[in-house]
Amino acid sequence: MGNLNDSVKTKYSGFIDSPLWISLYNNFKKFLYGEEDSLVQKINNEILQNLDIIKKEHLNVCDIWWSDGKRISHILSYMNWLFKNHFDLDFCDQSKICVDMFDISTIKDFCNTVKYASRFEDMHLIQKYDLIFLIHSIFTFGDKGILEKVLNIKNELGNIIIVSNWIQSFLAWLKKLVDSDYVDKRMEINDIIQYLDTNKIKYTKKYFKTVWGMDRLSYNANMKIILDWISLGQYDEFQSDKKILIEKYINNNSVVWENWKRIFVEEEIVLII
Repeated sequence: MGNLNDSVKTKYSGFIDSPLWISLYNNFKKFLYGEEDSLVQKINNEILQNLDIIKKEHLNVCDIWWSDGKRISHILSYMNWLFKNHFDLDFCDQSKICVDMFDISTIKDFCNTVKYASRFEDMHLIQKYDLIFLIHSIFTFGDKGILEKVLNIKNELGNIIIVSNWIQSFLAWLKKLVDSDYVDKRMEINDIIQYLDTNKIKYTKKYFKTVWGMDRLSYNANMKIILDWISLGQYDEFQSDKKILIEKYINNNSVVWENWKRIFVEEEIVLII
C-alpha cells in the first residue's frame, strides 16, 4: 500500500512492466471500450480525418507508451485503408513486456516499425515526426519538462495527439482516492494544459464521453479489475476505511438501471497540438 514515503510515479513505472498490468489493462479496456475499441474509432473518425498532415503520402509516427501496440496498429491500418498512407513508426514503451507483445505483422505491408523498450526520458530520438500519439500515457511523466522533449520531436506541420480522462471524470476522481497516501501524484491532463498555456503553445480540445456498464453477475469481478488497475495492484492492501470510502464514491457516481446494471460515464479529452 502506498504511504507518505512512496512515489506513485515510481510505483506506476514498475507496475506497468509486469504481466499483471497487461492482463488488468486489456480486460478493463475491453469492457470499457468494447471489442471494437470505441476510443480508437473516435480518434480515427473525429480527430485524424480532420488533420491536414494526413494528406502526406508517407508519415513519420511516434507512439509513446501505449501498451501492446494494438491501438496504433488499428489507427495506422485505418489510415492506410482510407488515405493510402505509408509509415515509419517508432514505438516507444518503457515496458519490455509490452514491446515484446507488439505484433507488427498486421502492419508490415505499409509500415516500417522500430520498437524501443526504454523510458521516454532516456531516449535519444533524432528525427522529427508528423504524428505523435500519447494515449492515456501521460500519467508516468516525471515532470512537465518531458513535454518540451515531445514538442521538440514534432515536425513544424505535424501534430501531437494526447488523450486522457478529464480531470473531473469518474476515473480521475477514483485515482485521487486510491493515491491519497502517496507523497506525489500522477501527472494529469490539467498539468499538460497548464504547461501549454504558460508557454503559449497553441492547441485545440475535443471532449467526448464513454458510457459503459456492468451487470449484477459481472460487477464484482469487473470492479475488482478496475480497482486493481487504478491502485497499481495495491487494492487488497488498503485499510477497510479507505475501501468503504472508495465503495461509497463508486455508488454515488454511477446509476443502477433496469434489472441491476450499473452504468458509468467516463469523460475524456483529446488535445491536438
